[in-house]
Amino acid sequence: IVEQHGGSIEVESREGEGSTFTVRLPLSSAKSLSAAAAG
Repeated sequence: IVEQHGGSIEVESREGEGSTFTVRLPLSSAKSLSAAAAG
């Protein structure tokens, strides 16, 4: 789902400390938001 929206997932894991998952999704442009609202 993340890739379909042009985003990415990063995982960092350290033994004994845990894991960090970072999900990045691009912000929609104003033009895209206007088209979606009109939609």
